[in-house]
Amino acid sequence: FRRWQFSDDELKILDRMMRRRSKTIKRRVEITSPPLMRCDVNQIRQHIEMREAEGVPTDLLIVDSGDHLQPTYFSPDEPHWKRAARPYLELNSLSEELGIVVLSATQLSKEMVNKIATSEGLADSYDKSRLADIVITLNQTPKQKVLEQMSMYLTKSRDSEDKWMIPISTSFEIMLAQDDFDTDCRKYGEGNAEDDEADD
Repeated sequence: FRRWQFSDDELKILDRMMRRRSKTIKRRVEITSPPLMRCDVNQIRQHIEMREAEGVPTDLLIVDSGDHLQPTYFSPDEPHWKRAARPYLELNSLSEELGIVVLSATQLSKEMVNKIATSEGLADSYDKSRLADIVITLNQTPKQKVLEQMSMYLTKSRDSEDKWMIPISTSFEIMLAQDDFDTDCRKYGEGNAEDDEADD
């Protein structure tokens, strides 16, 4: 929000609300920062098991990102695409082993510039997408950028209907992205053709 849109009393109320929510988040969310490009799935497993022994179970693991994880094993002779996908295979196995949900960000290939990003467009290895149950990409046309809007594209969903475009509104001044309730979801390819052209 923009501070000049609120009175002093309203800002005090908002401050109290944010402090309460911050305390709630701290009780429910733990953020760890392992050494970049030196962490692997075994270290993540050890941390989860340690917290479990302390009485703090894990339901959701968010990894930013699997591209930064080292594979626990790889052959020097294996191709780059296979090595790039290995951390995602290990995250998939960790999810099944511990019964937790795993989310990870990843990069798109350069071929996706000015296109709607699909599950086939992930950088380095298609296997990253093949292993996932759900793949969602973020897309933005020049028009949407001006209007502070984006589209989430449900490009893959293993157990439900996919190919849905989900409109969201954004405000990068406060790092906010939320549902655009004024615009309906639609199937990709249905509606304005301009909306199906995107920037990277």
